[in-house]
Amino acid sequence: MKNYIVFILFLTLSCKTYSQDSIKVIEFDRFGSIYKDFVIKNDEIFAITRQDSLVKWNILSGESELMRTKVTSVAKDQNGILLITSSSLELMESSDGETWKEIDKIPSEGRKIHFDSRNRPLVIHQKGIYYNDENHWPNKKCRVFNSFEDQDGNPVTYFQIPDYSFMDSKDRVWLTFNGGEWGPDICFFDAINQVYFPTKYFNLKVDYDRWTNSSRYEKDVIQAHPDEIRIIDSKRYNKFPSNLPFNSDIKSIYEDPFGNYYIAQSTMHFGLEGSITKLNACDIIDFYSKSDIEVLDFYEDVHSFTDKKGDQEENRFKTVTECLGPLNYNSYDGFIYYFTNNGFFKLFEGEKASQKELIFNPKIIWKEGLPNAVGYQMAVKKFEFINNNDFVFLTNLDGIGYFSENSITFFR
Repeated sequence: MKNYIVFILFLTLSCKTYSQDSIKVIEFDRFGSIYKDFVIKNDEIFAITRQDSLVKWNILSGESELMRTKVTSVAKDQNGILLITSSSLELMESSDGETWKEIDKIPSEGRKIHFDSRNRPLVIHQKGIYYNDENHWPNKKCRVFNSFEDQDGNPVTYFQIPDYSFMDSKDRVWLTFNGGEWGPDICFFDAINQVYFPTKYFNLKVDYDRWTNSSRYEKDVIQAHPDEIRIIDSKRYNKFPSNLPFNSDIKSIYEDPFGNYYIAQSTMHFGLEGSITKLNACDIIDFYSKSDIEVLDFYEDVHSFTDKKGDQEENRFKTVTECLGPLNYNSYDGFIYYFTNNGFFKLFEGEKASQKELIFNPKIIWKEGLPNAVGYQMAVKKFEFINNNDFVFLTNLDGIGYFSENSITFFR
């Protein structure tokens, strides 16, 4: 009996300390779990385990507590109130994480909770989007609508849960899908008008080669879409959601206080693709120009060839050598931060060139195996700041990390 009691206490209080490149590392391991999501409330992390349990960690003391089981998503509203969905199809809220009250029923298990500009919850679940007391099923033009035939030839439709979702200040939900080598896909849900809609691309049919006559083609496209394309100070602005620059799998999207969007996208399929793209707002509502923030490491490949006239020509290609993960905006200092396989970085934007500063590079596990590509799973899924310098980050296999004053604490 004594051995049994000592064993349980060891599991409950397991803690070890060591160093990584002069950075102190502390590990608390009570649940030995991989986490799916988290929110921060004061000095406490509320996280969902892979087994759908809601646990609480105090980031200062390392104390932990199992709060509830059968929890499928967690979020915090604009007033600091915690919301969860359960496998019993409940939408519940709590001001302290201890006492929970059911506020609604949802049609199926929730996967993500967002909040509109009026702080009303929107729940992405297995059978659509539940919002404003109604369930919203997509139309056939939207990527989240999928169908197949069963063994009897009858059509079966289902809702595709997005790989990543984001709700902007205009109450639009961006639903993104990672296709790996097949490229990304995206559609939107307009919560105000309660409709789904796809992105749009300008593909103009012309009687000449658009690739060798790119300048001519650009002018023709602008003339053909006067209500959707504006030229301001020699810059082209497209009306949302036209010609959105999605080329790789979406890792995260953020909208800054000025209405600009930052998009982190990357794909590992044998090689690497990735970019930080900014959609710059202007005085015309919902018109944006695109700019690439070139801070990722790369090498330049030069391809020399002889053209049809016999002249020597060369093409230069930039190949990214960093695997880009999520980015986020630090509202305490006003800077964008991002994660790659080389660590966490602070971004300094410039008019002509941008710079980066390494914060630290955690030694965490990268696991191979992707559903639609040959590569590694992203080791960090999200991170959130709690002040100017300290932040909490969700890893793929190493639990939840807390970086503060040149030290890292892992909670498992």
